[in-house]
Amino acid sequence: RDKVIVNTAEILRSNTKYNDIVAKFSEDEFCIILKHTNEDNVNETLELLVNEVKNAPLHVDGNKVIKSTISIGASMNNYDTFDEILEQADMMLFNAKQDGGNQVLFS
Repeated sequence: RDKVIVNTAEILRSNTKYNDIVAKFSEDEFCIILKHTNEDNVNETLELLVNEVKNAPLHVDGNKVIKSTISIGASMNNYDTFDEILEQADMMLFNAKQDGGNQVLFS
């Protein structure tokens, strides 16, 4: 499981800009802050991340291959606080997982 988390983190970091923030948020969740971007670029970047994770097999224990997927909840609306933005993104993440996963949902 740790190898999957590390591999996912590497994919997220290598497919975002140098000034974006990628941080582990909980045991198996990350928070990504995309700076200086617009909605079209955000959607493009997040869809790219979903595809990169899906198409990046992780080789473990010799011949064993693990394929991963990710679900992404995103918020770009203007809220008063970071907590409100995070809460909205978390709700979108929950909905993405409930709706079958391996997708991006925006609020």
